[in-house]
Amino acid sequence: MITFSKLLLAAVFLTSASSATAEVPDQAEAAARNLVETELRPMLQQPEVIAAIKNHNETYPLAPSNDEVVKLEQIWHLEATGDHGGLVEQVNASAASEILREMIDDFRGKYTEFLVMGKHGLLVAQSAVATDYFQGDEDKYKKSFPLGPDAVYVDKLGYDQSVAAVQAQVSFTLIDPETGEPVGAATVGIRRGVLPGM
Repeated sequence: MITFSKLLLAAVFLTSASSATAEVPDQAEAAARNLVETELRPMLQQPEVIAAIKNHNETYPLAPSNDEVVKLEQIWHLEATGDHGGLVEQVNASAASEILREMIDDFRGKYTEFLVMGKHGLLVAQSAVATDYFQGDEDKYKKSFPLGPDAVYVDKLGYDQSVAAVQAQVSFTLIDPETGEPVGAATVGIRRGVLPGM
C-alpha cells in the first residue's frame, strides 16, 4: 500500500534529483569549447543575429539600474506566465528568435535552448521563453562578455526544468565580424550524451 508519507518522500527525492548538478568532465568541457569555435559561434554570428544585438545595444546604451532591472523582471515574469505581453513578445517574435527556433529544429536532440544577450545582459533573442529577461547577474553573462572576445564558460551538468532536459550550458562572447568588436553573448544548452564523457 502506498501511503501519503511514501508519496511525499518520493516527491522530495525527485525534487532533489532534478536540482542536482555535477561538474562537466574535462574531456566534455574541451569538446564543448571546440564546438563553440567550430559550430556555435560562427552559426550565431550570422548577420541577422548580430544586427539584432546591435539594434538592442543602441536601445540600451547604458547598463540598467537596479530599479530598472527589478521593473523589467517584474514585467517579464508577469508576461511569461500569462498571455505573452509587450516585452516577451518583442523578444520572442523577433527575426533573431525565429532563427534560434529554426536552429533547435535543425539540431533536434543536440541542443536544448539558445539565448542571445546584449552587452548589458538583457535578452535579445531566445528559442523559447526564458525564465528571466536580465541575465547580467548570472555566470552565463559574467563569465562571457565582460571577459573579452574569446571567452567561453561551460556550466555544470544538471536538469533544467525550463527545457525538461539534463544539459550543460555553454556561454560565449559574440563578435561583430565586420568590426571584430564584442557586441553580446550567447548561451546554448547542450543535451547530456552529446559530448564525450558527459
